[in-house]
Amino acid sequence: MTFRRWFDNLMPMKSAKYGTASDWAAAHFPADQRDIAARIAEILVNQLNVRFDELDGTTQFIKDLRMDDHEPGEVVAAVESAFEVSLPAKDTASMETVADLVRYVAGSQLHATCLACMRQVRVPVSERGRIVDCPNCYGLVDVPEHDPLPDKVASIENTLPIPVDELILRRVKYGDKSDLFEIYSHPDVVRYQLFEAWTLEQAEWLVCSQYEIKAGDPGVPFFLVAVYVPDDKVIGDCQLTISSAPDRQGEIGFALNPNYGGRGLATKMVGTALGFAFNHLDLHRIIASVDVRNEPSWRLMERVGMRREAHFIHRNFVNGEWIDDYVYAILDEEWRARNS
Repeated sequence: MTFRRWFDNLMPMKSAKYGTASDWAAAHFPADQRDIAARIAEILVNQLNVRFDELDGTTQFIKDLRMDDHEPGEVVAAVESAFEVSLPAKDTASMETVADLVRYVAGSQLHATCLACMRQVRVPVSERGRIVDCPNCYGLVDVPEHDPLPDKVASIENTLPIPVDELILRRVKYGDKSDLFEIYSHPDVVRYQLFEAWTLEQAEWLVCSQYEIKAGDPGVPFFLVAVYVPDDKVIGDCQLTISSAPDRQGEIGFALNPNYGGRGLATKMVGTALGFAFNHLDLHRIIASVDVRNEPSWRLMERVGMRREAHFIHRNFVNGEWIDDYVYAILDEEWRARNS
């Protein structure tokens, strides 16, 4: 179900009676809330193609938003992807309200299973207790009254965070965006990547996108960040992707803040992430691809027990030159033999 359809359930059709967003906000909100309510109304009217009088049914929805703790630009790209709506939101005011809208909407989803394709889907809380169409097939989805985490997902999530010496591996939080931006905008980190240095907006998009991903979701990267406890700072991350759930195949990627290199922290981080993947995601084989010129990374893979399985010649064409890749891999029994 799209973002637009979700709001359709909230908006009764009425005759036009408000000239501007400010007029609408003044009719429904106390003075200290009118400014942000008007900004939200502008976004809904402009992007969802509704009239101001159609927003009367959303007043409680907007009042329920957290009116403080705005983080400009936080989730613009994520809302476009997750809710199938285009939100330009280039100015600070718009990005603040979009961030709040997404926080609310992302927290107002129920998980249900299609009776035909058996895939898990997310539907708005407004559909609780109903039968709705599956977005993936022609089947029907029986939406529950509430949304407990599946036992397997809950058991995986409960294993986090993971302490290892001076590091803690945990899920991404909103406050990590600046540390991740510092990592992925560093020239030494992006030198051997297929992407350019990140902007702060891209780091914010990453943080927000992870809130839509649960441990065990196939085909999407599940990020674990490494916090260096003495500095209370995110210094690296590992991305775990389940590439084939039936075959228990996965892939790992990682990055470390170069200012924390040379201390063995990356080895601990990657080794711990592999253990999490084998013990809790139930993977059998994990691979990693690396630019052959990135010797520190493939040396690290060898230190944690991964073996080189392939050398792909001219795998990628980057900045006018052909780049070779190494592929490393490790099996669960190999990891357990090293870490028993």
